[in-house]
Formats: sequence, structure tokens, C-alpha cells
Amino acid sequence: MKKKFAVFVLLFAVVLIPCLFAEDAQIIGKPSADADAQADTLVVTASRMAQNIGDVTRNIDVITADKIKASGMENITDILNSINGLVIHQTSGYQGTASVYTRGAPSEETLVMIDGVPINDMMSGGADLTMIDTSSIQKIEMIKGGMSSVYGEDSSAGVINIITGANESNPEKGRYGAFDYEYGSFNYQKEALELYNKTGGLAYDVSTVQENSSGYAANSDFTKRSADVKLDYNSAFLDSTFIGLYFKREMGVPFGPGGSDLTSRQSDENYDFGLNERFNIGDVNAKISGYMRSADLGFQDPSYGTYSDNIKKEYEGNAVFSYDLGGILDFETGYESNVKNITATNIQGEKSNVNQASLSSITAKLLNDTLLINGGFRADFNSAYGNMTSENISAKYNLFDMVDIRGLVDKSFSAPTLGDLYWYEADNYYGTLYYTLGNPNLKIENSTNYELSFSKKVSNVSASVTFFDNDISNLIDWVSTPDYITTTPVNIDKASIMGVEAKAGVAVNDYISLKAGYTYMKAVDTVTKEPLPYRPANQANAGVTVTLPSKTRINIDGEYSDIRYYSESAAPLKSYFLFNASVSQEITKDINIHLNLDNVMNNTQYEIVNNYVMPGRALNIGMNAGF
Repeated sequence: MKKKFAVFVLLFAVVLIPCLFAEDAQIIGKPSADADAQADTLVVTASRMAQNIGDVTRNIDVITADKIKASGMENITDILNSINGLVIHQTSGYQGTASVYTRGAPSEETLVMIDGVPINDMMSGGADLTMIDTSSIQKIEMIKGGMSSVYGEDSSAGVINIITGANESNPEKGRYGAFDYEYGSFNYQKEALELYNKTGGLAYDVSTVQENSSGYAANSDFTKRSADVKLDYNSAFLDSTFIGLYFKREMGVPFGPGGSDLTSRQSDENYDFGLNERFNIGDVNAKISGYMRSADLGFQDPSYGTYSDNIKKEYEGNAVFSYDLGGILDFETGYESNVKNITATNIQGEKSNVNQASLSSITAKLLNDTLLINGGFRADFNSAYGNMTSENISAKYNLFDMVDIRGLVDKSFSAPTLGDLYWYEADNYYGTLYYTLGNPNLKIENSTNYELSFSKKVSNVSASVTFFDNDISNLIDWVSTPDYITTTPVNIDKASIMGVEAKAGVAVNDYISLKAGYTYMKAVDTVTKEPLPYRPANQANAGVTVTLPSKTRINIDGEYSDIRYYSESAAPLKSYFLFNASVSQEITKDINIHLNLDNVMNNTQYEIVNNYVMPGRALNIGMNAGF
């Protein structure tokens, strides 16, 4: 095991050292002017208003469609798992359900959106990543660290925004659609069709996807169907966007030692709609937007005659205005209104939650824009939790036009979800009742984030190091009694999550590029001195991409996760290595075929979450055809 981990450390050093000391692109190969130009023009949503990535004071990871294609990764879980500081919790079988832990914070503290519409569950607070299909993704924006001063209670650990839609240049290249087909292990099949066009100021993108698998173990089968619609209208004065999302899934849930539960089934059906109106009047920009979400989640265990049904609806409207004062100061202010309503068997009735919020921020551009300072404030008024505030101040300084230095101090909050407060479930397994109970006496969780980072990019070289510290009071975490009979959320008096993230990438030449990342994290209950559940102390990833003149691309990557504690009285989950490989071949400019081999070494002896078995080696082959 130590030898394997040493391989990761060595490869990381090989990548990081030239990145830190490269002063000229000639050291590592041919410059990529297109890549630099693209990075300078990326628009991100670190605030409620769109802005250039160069004006963002926070650290942000942006993964474009081109990067996804180059990586060879087909699943959103693999893509996000490659970002330092993220831990993906995979449960419920092959491509069943998955959630994200950001820098040790639980999934309900990371807001996940598709085109600005959240997909976080209204009862549990977490987002199921496998509801996201990668076929129509244009880019992924990931901001780690407290974002409550911008987005509220669901974002105290960070925000992931998935931007969909075809590249606007596609119609100009004569392409108006694409078809994807994939087949592989566990009888996995995927068909995806996307149609897009742009005429004048009007553009549309429509996609539909179907996936199914017989599963890698008993009761791990699934069927997923989804459809997305995105309409854009752009003019000199008004930009309008309509988003429609549909998702339906039926699947087994192979929970228990060795996947011993062979009867539990889960079904989901979601309808989401969003509308964004953006106005430009001189130096004043305005955005009026809103969304409606409807979700129906059913869970049943026929062998014990139990069934639960959760019907969830959410409505939100918000208005945000920004003003540019002479290119020196940017002001932003806004108002938000949100209503959640849940009728669920698991909370024995109907519950609702109404939230009103005001937010504001100001950014100062100093020293010829080499120094940016941003401050933000948000006040929330909630029918269940009362009044809450969150604040942040962040800064970015460009040192000698070579290294970007960023700093952040943020005060965020995370309120108990309706599931945290009112959940009630009693399951009979082999004659024993196991209870999952909410806690109506939970307190609001408060956190203070500190962050300092150094990043450098010289043409084909990039490297960064980030130090983070999150001090949490009243941490909400689900814990079990020593006999595992009862599981309930509690407020840990105080917790500390601190660590460092390092990543580097280098294009050695036109054919070979390397990447590596490492995260160290110490997450403990500062009262009991016990480690927080499912927070690995060490994580690493590394990969190499080879692009041949024959337009063949080969990707090999690996990941390492340290041991994870999940109970004070149980042995930790074992550390593990996973290796993946992919090959893609461009047949014509419109046809591409690919082969993906996940878990090359067929490791079946690891668990990411206790009692959820994971699949072994999986081989998929697919084709993408544009027309």
C-alpha cells in the first residue's frame, strides 16, 4: 500500500515542480493561445450576476465541455471526483445515487444547480449527482468555501453550477444535433439525442436521455429517463432564458452487508422550470429570475410491507441589480423569496418553510485592477428558524503579473432541513426494528471559513496551493447509537476542518499532458477529539493524457482515498486505489468513438459508504455522431 501511494506522490512531484518554476512557455512546449483566450473570456456565477472569471476574488474550478471530452470521463461523479477537496459518496448501486462532500462538509451544505435551478433535495438538503447527464453540459463551475452570503443556507460549503446548452458555434459549423450511444458492463445502455440551433437572437437546445442497467449485483438495476429544454433570446437590451428539466428513475437499493437487501426499491420523478430575464441599461444591469420545482420520491420494501412517499414543491423568485461606477466600484443588491412545501410519509404529514432574504455586495478594483476586494452581506428571515445573517470579505492580488494570491474570510450558516427536524422511519430487518428519527431541537449550524491560496498559470502550465480552515459550531451530523438501533441528527458542540489542497497540470508538448492533485484534511470534533465520519485525511489523484497525430486520445488516471471512520466503535473503512483508462478515436469531424475501462484492477474490496457494496471492473464503449 505504501509503495502504491508513493507512486502518486512521485507523479505529483513530477507535475508540480515544473509548474511552480516554469517562467516561460518554451520550457514545456508550444503555447496554447486558444486555451488562454478561452480562460480570459469565461463567464462565471460567483455572484448572482454573470461576471468575467478575471473579476472573481474567490477560487473557482471551471471545467468546460472540451475538458470533459479530453478527460475521457463520461459520468458527472467521475468529473467532480477529480476536483481537489471533493468526496463523492456513491450508494444504491451502479450509477444509482451519489452525493458530494465539499472539504469535509456534508452534502446538504453544497448547493448544486443546473442553469441556476437547484437540484438539492428539499427534505434531506443534499443533491443526487446522478440526476445530471453530461451529454449537454457546456461547463461546470465549482466554488468551494462559504457562499451563504450569496446563495443562503444550502451553500455554506460551496456551490456547483452546471451550465447546459450546445456551443453557440456549432450551428455555424453546420452541426444542428448529436446522437450518443453507449453499451457496456452490467448490461448498461445509454441513448442520448440533442438538437440545437440559433437563428438571429433566438437559440434552442433540446435533449433527451435514457439509461438502464441490470446492475452488478442483485437488486442494483436501474432505469433513468430525462429531458432538458433550454431557450435563449438575446438582444442589445434584453436576454431571456427558459429552462425545463424532467427526470424519472426506477432502481433497486442494494443496502446491507454484501448488498444483502434484495427487495428495497426507489422511484423518482422531478419537474423543474426556470426563467431568467436580464436587462442592460447603460452601467446598470438587472436580473429577474425564478423557478418552480416539483419532486416525487417513493421508497418501498415489499418484503416488510413498508412504503414511503415524499411529494415536494418549491417556488422562488428573485431580483438582483448591479451598477458599475467608473470601472472602480461594482455594487450589487437583491431580494429573494422562497417557499418550500413537503407532504411526506416520513415526516407524518405536511410541513412548509418560507424564507425572505436581502443581499448586497461591493467590489473595489484597485492598483490598475491588480487588486480586487469584495465584501458581501445577506440577511435571511425564515418562518422556521428566525433571522440569520452571513458575511464575507475576499481579495485577489496579482503579484508581478505571475501569481494570483487570494484570501477569504466568510461567515456562513446551515439550517436544519425538514428531514433533520421531523424524519420518522422504523425498518424491520431480520426481526429487529431500526429507527431513523429527526430531532426538532436542533440548532442552526454556524461556520467561519478562512482561505488563502496561491495560483500560477504560464501558457500550458498551471499550479495552485490552497490552505483552508473551517471552524464550525453546532455542527449537524447524523450519528448512530453503539448498537446501530437508532440514527438521529445531533449538534456536535464544535468541529474543526482544516487542510491544504494542491494541484498542478502541465502540457509537456503537443501530445502529452500530465495532471495531479492532493488534499490533506483534518476533520475532528474538537470536544471529543474524534474524527468526523467519512472524512479521509489524505486523497490524491493523478493522470496522463496522450493525444496521437491519428486523432487518438488515451487517458489513464488513478485516485487514492485514505481510511474513513464512520463510527467510534467500528473499524474504519479501508483505504483504496482505483485506476481508470479511456481511449477515444475521431473517425471524422462529426463522428467519435470511445472506450472506457473503470476500476481497471477490478477492486471489489472497498466501500465508500459503509454497507454499500461497489462494482468491480466496468467496460463501456460508445459513439458520438453529430449531424
